[in-house]
Amino acid sequence: MTVIIALGAVILGFTLLVGGGDLLVRGAEKLAVKLRLTPVVIGLTVVAFGTSVPELVVSLLAAFEGNPDIAAGNVIGSNILNIAAVMGGTAIVMPIAINQDITRIHWPFMFALSIIFVTMVWDTQLVRTEGVILFALLVTFTGWMIDQTRRKSKQAQEDIFDHASGEVSPESESTLKPFVLIFLGIGLLWAGGKFALWGAVELSRLWGLTERVIALTVVAFGTSLPELVASLVAAFRNQEDMAVGNIIGSNIYNIGCVLGLTSMIKPIGVDPQLVQNDAMMMLGVAFVLFPMGVIFKGLPRWSGVVYLASLGGYTTWLLQPGAFG
Repeated sequence: MTVIIALGAVILGFTLLVGGGDLLVRGAEKLAVKLRLTPVVIGLTVVAFGTSVPELVVSLLAAFEGNPDIAAGNVIGSNILNIAAVMGGTAIVMPIAINQDITRIHWPFMFALSIIFVTMVWDTQLVRTEGVILFALLVTFTGWMIDQTRRKSKQAQEDIFDHASGEVSPESESTLKPFVLIFLGIGLLWAGGKFALWGAVELSRLWGLTERVIALTVVAFGTSLPELVASLVAAFRNQEDMAVGNIIGSNIYNIGCVLGLTSMIKPIGVDPQLVQNDAMMMLGVAFVLFPMGVIFKGLPRWSGVVYLASLGGYTTWLLQPGAFG
């Protein structure tokens, strides 16, 4: 097996993941419009779930094919990249405002869920019972958010939607079209996940890198591409709530849905270094969001530079000699 073939498989997989994620998000957004959800809730639920499906596909495949470090490392690496790279990079292009609901409600839940996850895997495994707890917390929080949104007045929701979608009214959309987009997206995501996982495992063997490092870098970068695309598009459309909600929501879904469901189906073994080092980095980049939101009400350009510089230092540390098997 040559490096070129393995790299080609990874690139093809990432391309299919991005294309599938785009179709899934578009279909999910159309369904959300029909359900009359607000932009923040769309970002935290529908878009976040859609952009987290690549992580779900890759982690499930990795767990079933005997690559537990990729299953867990993919999520931890994606959560790091979602904030440090996606949100940091978006802030450099266009400073991001963070509203009060994010700092008062959504960020605290994301951070609490992250701490619960780290506590659970401190013994280097995530068992079925723990997966059920993570998934139940996600479902409860999502249901609460949707219920709160649907309590708002119908006129307020219509005004928000007219501003958020910029497209045709919900009534003029075909009921079948969202489901077609969703199913096509899922198909591409599954195929992309297969190619990306196979190529990543081969690269780890050919380059002598550990699966942990491959999962935290190559695989995590590929599965975070949909979040990057969705957040940049939302920011350019002046939908900052959706851009931030997508990242916060994606990190929530990565833990509650991706690792929750994966461990419910097949318990996951976790490398001690993933817990003691990489999970701490995940908590660190997540924690910084709170003071930024409270003090600066958002992420200015310089914060994006700091985030990317921190990510560069972390990646350099990952690729030290110990990264090689």
